[in-house]
Amino acid sequence: MVAYRARKVKGIQTKDHDVLGQSVVDLSKYVEDEFAEVARALQATDKEPVLNVAPPKPRAGTIAVADGTNWNPGNGEGPYYYDQTGTWKPLTPVAVTVPGPSTTLPLMDGTAAVGTSLLYARADHVHPTDTSRMAVAGGQTITGGFNFTPANLGTISSGTLTPNPLTANYQYYTNNGAHTIAVPGSDCAIDILMTNGASAVIPTFSGSYTVASGNTGDALTATSASKFIISIRRINAISTYVIKALQ
Repeated sequence: MVAYRARKVKGIQTKDHDVLGQSVVDLSKYVEDEFAEVARALQATDKEPVLNVAPPKPRAGTIAVADGTNWNPGNGEGPYYYDQTGTWKPLTPVAVTVPGPSTTLPLMDGTAAVGTSLLYARADHVHPTDTSRMAVAGGQTITGGFNFTPANLGTISSGTLTPNPLTANYQYYTNNGAHTIAVPGSDCAIDILMTNGASAVIPTFSGSYTVASGNTGDALTATSASKFIISIRRINAISTYVIKALQ
């Protein structure tokens, strides 16, 4: 039978730094104790002491609580931090004002501006109708007149010219060859100034126009440099025209 031999365990030494390197057990226990101290410090919830004088050697980032009477950095009692300019600044939260909804009616369109109001508009807000502008639907009385910029259709020597009111209500072109003037694709009123070129040919009007024989105004010619205004109207899908010679 094997005899049991008891060993005497040497006490763990962590207080004397000179012997820490002599035992792995001592060193590990020392490290464990140090980490425990760090943990306790991090978890500590002790209040910052209230100071009646400024800390003697503050550095940027130093935090201190002033009593506000004997030591008042400028904002009374409370926490302060020492900034990089050598000034104690209060840590008191800054009040933030949250903008609310506007209670005034939305503005009508006008000159573009960034604006200065901090209020916001509700999602269902409605801008007033701009009564100074013409509505697309019409049905209104117009005050004043308008300036028009006529559309230049260029030189037409062949093919078909289909008047388009969306191009402009006043148009002009040079007639320099045989071509056909078709009816507009929508109800409209268009005036076209036709100037004959050196190779002008009297244009042909589409048979879709509704006109009375001999009742279309002045006769067209192919004389070079002669000018004519061709007034075209389409109402309720009925197209007609009348010609005015300018010479």
